[in-house]
Amino acid sequence: MRSIPSHRELTSIFQTDEANLEYLVSKNVFYMLETCAACNGNVTLHGKTWKCTKRNCRKTYSLFANSFFSKSKLK
Repeated sequence: MRSIPSHRELTSIFQTDEANLEYLVSKNVFYMLETCAACNGNVTLHGKTWKCTKRNCRKTYSLFANSFFSKSKLK
């Protein structure tokens, strides 16, 4: 059974946009991208985008793509 975070925990989680996104990614609300589709390189989360770490690629992918939020105006 999942536990519901306390008010104090939620307050610390939702203080910044970065903390919000990290929390939602950790709870699998957003699609977790592990490798770049173009070059199979590693990707890291930068704000609202996944970014390939290979210097010759650097392709970016939206965090909102293929998610519940893809058609929202929250971007």
